[in-house]
Amino acid sequence: MASPYRSHFSTVVDQLVEDVQANCGRRRLGDNDLPKLRASVAKLVTDSVAITKGRKQKRWASIHKMAGHYTVSRYHNPEITYRIHVERAYDTLIRLQYLTEVKAGVYSDTNRYLTRYEATDKLIDLFADAERVALHESAPQPDNTEMIRIQLRDDEGRKYLQKYDDNDNTVHMRK
Repeated sequence: MASPYRSHFSTVVDQLVEDVQANCGRRRLGDNDLPKLRASVAKLVTDSVAITKGRKQKRWASIHKMAGHYTVSRYHNPEITYRIHVERAYDTLIRLQYLTEVKAGVYSDTNRYLTRYEATDKLIDLFADAERVALHESAPQPDNTEMIRIQLRDDEGRKYLQKYDDNDNTVHMRK
């Protein structure tokens, strides 16, 4: 059964996509890249608004701002690209004050953490309280989400996702 909030979510995302297109300071994206922008905006909205259960209890969402994270792999949604997700959608939604960056990410030898951001009241006000609570369930989910993740650490203690070949066991686990 479809969520009653799905059509409202789609309407909000479509409006934000149009705002990004009109205000990003770059040429408008063509039909081939528009679904990527829509997927990026939907992810940013879902990640930031859905964790905001109440106006006083705000939690931060995180974003990878290094281009290397967005390389094509079984673990990554190919519709989310660095150029569109970070440089166009995220940066423009920050500039339009739908999102606010609350803590810059750090990547050094001693510290590593992602950039943290949150939805502003301007974005939160686009959804009713019940919609925010149900947002993760009502937002469209990518079809290619990899369910099996093999996470290891390298010699320096950094985490990474191990590549693997499918076999009978992985196919069975995924089903």
